[in-house]
Amino acid sequence: MSQAVPQYSLHKASGRAFVYLQRKPHYLGKYGSPESKAKYQAIVGKWMLEQSRAVTPTVRTGSALPIGRFA
Repeated sequence: MSQAVPQYSLHKASGRAFVYLQRKPHYLGKYGSPESKAKYQAIVGKWMLEQSRAVTPTVRTGSALPIGRFA
């Protein structure tokens, strides 16, 4: 199951940019500034990497049963 990419948002009362990750707001700086956009890219990139690692299946090498011994 894939999740939507968290949205870059404006906190109207403070004028700051933020993004919600795991139900917590992460404030990024002044909304629209290059710094806040760079922080957004870094935080969301890290989050996406963690999400992809969490759902990547592990590949097993070897077999639980020896081949030819099914009787």
